[in-house]
Amino acid sequence: MAWALRGGGAFRNGEAIRVSSLADLAAALVVHSSAGEFVRRGVGGPHGLNRLLRRVGRDRGFGDYYGYVLVAAGQAEAMLDPYAAPWDLAAPKLLVEEAGGRFTSLGGTTRSTNGGPSPPTARCTRRCSS
Repeated sequence: MAWALRGGGAFRNGEAIRVSSLADLAAALVVHSSAGEFVRRGVGGPHGLNRLLRRVGRDRGFGDYYGYVLVAAGQAEAMLDPYAAPWDLAAPKLLVEEAGGRFTSLGGTTRSTNGGPSPPTARCTRRCSS
């Protein structure tokens, strides 16, 4: 179980968690929701997600909340989701931010990263989404 309190930190199974400090895209683990949903929604251009995933060290598809938990716990560097309702994102946003990460929307795609000075997916996501 993972939880967070604004200003009080993020926790998983009773232990404090932090995002990873990895900044090397080639070594990063990027998790995402349904790859098919990126295609159906036209997010990231016709091959945007594929171009990004070819550049990262590893990728995995996890639905919804679990991918955000992995980012918050430092077990993945980014979570990408092409569509979610605001109520689906309230808890993951708080969790990732309290763990030291960044939670943004880029071109309609929700992106949660380890929040380093240059998040591992930022450069490629911008290029891949044009």
